[in-house]
Amino acid sequence: MNKKEQKEKIIELASLVKKSGKLYADCLLDPKSLDEKITKIEEMESLGDRLQSELSDHFSQEKNIPYLAIDRVKLIVKIDDILDQMLLSMRILKVYGSGLPEEFRNAIQPLAINCETVTECLFKAVEEIYTSFENTSKKIIEIEKQR
Repeated sequence: MNKKEQKEKIIELASLVKKSGKLYADCLLDPKSLDEKITKIEEMESLGDRLQSELSDHFSQEKNIPYLAIDRVKLIVKIDDILDQMLLSMRILKVYGSGLPEEFRNAIQPLAINCETVTECLFKAVEEIYTSFENTSKKIIEIEKQR
């Protein structure tokens, strides 16, 4: 796998987080079509697992400076963990969602918006890794503020 393919796969993995964050926020605000949305998240999570596995295998074979490969593996594992957590959160919402009071939808709006914002920032930060480390640092600070 060349560096361009590596970059594309890592960015694709980050884009899955962004898409899942949007889906999760939508479900928190409006739980209609929850089964359909869970299926989409399951597909994204499976694709994320495949991408993470391909990248991990590649990095384990790379004859690059070891700490660079280790940092990249840590990044893709963390991104995949986020996808796993999104799927888990969607399944929990499905189980308990019908029993939640109507006020919950109003109370959860800031969290839903925050979830979408943080996953968008993560995606942008991963993109920026390849163009501007300074911008990546700014995105990380933005994520920390949202957290």
